[in-house]
Amino acid sequence: MSERCTCGSSEPATTKAPTKTPTEAPTEAPTEPVPVKIEITIDNWQEYFEIVYREEPLKNEFGDITDLATGHYLVLKDKYAQKNELSIFNCDVVMEFTYYRERFFVEFDKETGDYTILGMDEQKGTYEAAGAIHYVRGNDEILAGGGAGLSTTYDGMQTMDFNRDPTITRVQGSITIIE
Repeated sequence: MSERCTCGSSEPATTKAPTKTPTEAPTEAPTEPVPVKIEITIDNWQEYFEIVYREEPLKNEFGDITDLATGHYLVLKDKYAQKNELSIFNCDVVMEFTYYRERFFVEFDKETGDYTILGMDEQKGTYEAAGAIHYVRGNDEILAGGGAGLSTTYDGMQTMDFNRDPTITRVQGSITIIE
C-alpha cells in the first residue's frame, strides 16, 4: 500500500527512514605532534638545556671500582626529553664555555666509591679553563668534565680535579623538537 501525498502532487509519498541522533559528540582524530625547529642562542639555551653535575664510579671488567669520574653535563630538559624520541629530536648546537677547576687531595674508598676531601692541592689550586662542545642528537654531552677524576702524586697521595661554575659564553645552532 502506498501513501498519498497531501500536498497536491500526484506522485506517491515516500516514507523516510528514521534518523538517529548521536548520543556522543563527534571526536576529532588525534593530531600528530609537529616537530619545530628552534634556533638556539645565548639568550634562550637555558629554556631547552640544563647543566647537571654527576659523579660516577668507574669499574673494570670484573665490576671492581677503580676510579671516579666527575663532571658537568649538558642535557635536554626533562619536559622536552620526555616528548622527544631520538627519531624526532635533532640537535646541532655548538657551545663555548668557561669553568674553574680545583684540585684536592682525597682519600678514595674503592669498595664503596666514596671519597673524603683532605685539602686543596696548593700547587695546582684553582684555575680558569675553557672548552667547547658540539652537542648532536640526544646523548648527554660532557661539559667541564673531570674525566677520570683520580690521580696519584709522586708521593702516593691521591688527587681529584673538580670543576665548578661552568658558564656558557657563546652558542649557535638549532634543535628540532616537539614542544
